[in-house]
Amino acid sequence: MTAVKKQRVALDVNGVLANVLGVMLEIRKKAGFIYTRDNPGEYTGHGGVFLGLDNDSFEAMYNDMWQNMWRQIRCTVSEDELLQFCKDYDVALVTSRYDNALQPLKDWLALDYPSTKLEILAVPKGVDKATLPFDIYIDDAPSLAGKMSVIAGKRLFLVRTGYNKTVHRDDARGITIVKDLSEAIHLPNNEINSRKARVA
Repeated sequence: MTAVKKQRVALDVNGVLANVLGVMLEIRKKAGFIYTRDNPGEYTGHGGVFLGLDNDSFEAMYNDMWQNMWRQIRCTVSEDELLQFCKDYDVALVTSRYDNALQPLKDWLALDYPSTKLEILAVPKGVDKATLPFDIYIDDAPSLAGKMSVIAGKRLFLVRTGYNKTVHRDDARGITIVKDLSEAIHLPNNEINSRKARVA
């Protein structure tokens, strides 16, 4: 019997698997920045502003956080949930980060998900995640939304945040909005099956 090939899933880390916002807010609070839900700031990765920081300052804070405060970062799903998801799909962590932030990520995974073995793909600056060989993306980056295509076999489960609220569900382009990772990892099979039923 031929084994069914699992769909490849690109799982983002910051804001999706790792709840980094709480730690970043604490860092910024100490610097005097006041955060409100109505004005979280926008961050596009292209000169935008997030938590009152420009792109370079944000990246510096992000790297320092993972280097020195990774034990304070909370996970968003239980290991049982993640293990089950990995049984159904070929899951890889796809994240944009510098080399010096990889070891803290591995340490964090070993602490919070000791039984889960995940491939880690560190995406270099300038490389578009959407061009990588994955079928499903679970991410919070609004820039991915414009690059999805059901015809091309790419789907996006966009974890809703203050900086991607302009993106909406689009069945034609394969975009589904979810409130968090827990909702996302329970959706793909049902979503894909219901889509096939509608097409048929």
